Amino acid sequence: MAGESIGWKSALWLHNGTTLVKLAGVVSITPPDPVMDEVEVTDLDATNRYRDFIPTMRDSGMVSAVLNYVGGSATDTMLRAAKIAADDRAWEIVYSDEDGVPLRKVSGTGWVKRLSEPEITLDGVKQVTLEIRVRGASTEAAAA
Repeated sequence: MAGESIGWKSALWLHNGTTLVKLAGVVSITPPDPVMDEVEVTDLDATNRYRDFIPTMRDSGMVSAVLNYVGGSATDTMLRAAKIAADDRAWEIVYSDEDGVPLRKVSGTGWVKRLSEPEITLDGVKQVTLEIRVRGASTEAAAA
């Protein structure tokens, strides 16, 4: 099937207090996957012994990413400050097509929930995991 593509040239951006900044060293990005919570409303007269549920509140999900760790870099410094501040920041994921041309973007706001410490090994690249808790609905648009 034509049109499949790899993640090449896709990007994750995070607001630094002044502007959106492209994060350096991003290896993978997992976009938010909003879900609808539910509550059970089954009663003793349930038809054919089936449980029954109704929707309740939406969970906006999380943005997560794995980044190559470069201690003291602009990306490292900004992410550590964002984790400490725990404030709402704009974020944006840019999807690129098979030629690396920006195709669409998903954006929203959230706060840095987790920034892991890098794993240190003899043979591996040090990497960190970033998790941004999304607040409210994300928006989708064509990439400019």
